[in-house]
Amino acid sequence: MQKIEQFTLDESMSNADYHAQRPIEDHFFSSSQLKTILESPEKFHEKYLCNGASEPTPAGLQAAFDTGSYYHTSILEPHLLEEECVIWPGKVRAGAKWKEFKEEHSGKAILTKSDVAKANILIKGTKDNPLSMKIYTGGKAETSLFVTYHVDVEGSAIYLKTPKKNFKLTSTGWASIPKSIKLSEDLVPVQIKVRCDYRQQTLGYISDLKSTTGDPKNDEAILHKIKMYQYEFSACLYLDAFNAQLLYEGGVSDYQDFIWTFATKDYAMAQDWVMSKAQHVVGRAKEMTSIILLAKHLRDGWTFPPKINVCGVDDWEFKKWAPAGSDYKELTRQDNPLCEIIANFVIADDEVDPPLDEALAEAFARLEDTDELDELDGL
Repeated sequence: MQKIEQFTLDESMSNADYHAQRPIEDHFFSSSQLKTILESPEKFHEKYLCNGASEPTPAGLQAAFDTGSYYHTSILEPHLLEEECVIWPGKVRAGAKWKEFKEEHSGKAILTKSDVAKANILIKGTKDNPLSMKIYTGGKAETSLFVTYHVDVEGSAIYLKTPKKNFKLTSTGWASIPKSIKLSEDLVPVQIKVRCDYRQQTLGYISDLKSTTGDPKNDEAILHKIKMYQYEFSACLYLDAFNAQLLYEGGVSDYQDFIWTFATKDYAMAQDWVMSKAQHVVGRAKEMTSIILLAKHLRDGWTFPPKINVCGVDDWEFKKWAPAGSDYKELTRQDNPLCEIIANFVIADDEVDPPLDEALAEAFARLEDTDELDELDGL
């Protein structure tokens, strides 16, 4: 597999090549992967580093993905429709003929006639909206970009090194750093990749087609989908990456806005939504947190020592039942002494009821006047 150099901008790379999982030392991490590490570093490690597989399509969603590909290609790159999409004439995706057809058209989006009908509703809804069509005019479609950031894990800072000057990622985007400030030699390099649907550099925005269900003009429904799939996270990652590429080449941060075009599968309608400044703040905070977390594990190794967590309660339930003046934070502190006792409890190989070691004895001494000792009867 060909190695990709940092700050590579490719307007012709296939989806398969973009999503391919490369060896850890050469791999560039995507938006979906960064969302996974934000959810669970253990899940990220098992899914992407232990298995070494390309980003999989979730089970049962291949037809929906292929329908989305047909929709995207029809709007963004209609000249590639026959090259990238094909229609399966059968009724079900099963059997010897299906397997043969699938192998013959490997790498293409394969749709049934009913899938095409759904895609055509999305296409018509988008084409019938003159504002949507203007958004996807005068720019570049389906651009893949690969960038490298440098992370100060302890300082929780993300830097961009360019030939002329350095920049720091802030809550509002990249900010230049005075030349007098020297960056640490211990920064952790983190490689990021993005692939945007459309970018319009002259007008300063990146846009994304989204197929959905229901009313695309309903603000509560759209906000729910954005939150559920963390689209604001991806949007900030895209904006910052494409601006980083411009800064690396000596330019300026041209991309300031992000637009989602939501088209419904239920009837021919599409609605455009511009990302708010509040979403920029939330999305960039998630982006920065995930990149710093990734850098920490890349530096320290993927070790996950067992620990005991302290359970909390729902906020509404605590307010209903707890005595007035109760301090929720104090009552759910993670440094519960019982957790320390169990963590320091050493069990000999052949003993069922082991004696206390020194660390355990010290922990007990600190707990003589606390209620936690009542909970140790079962040890």
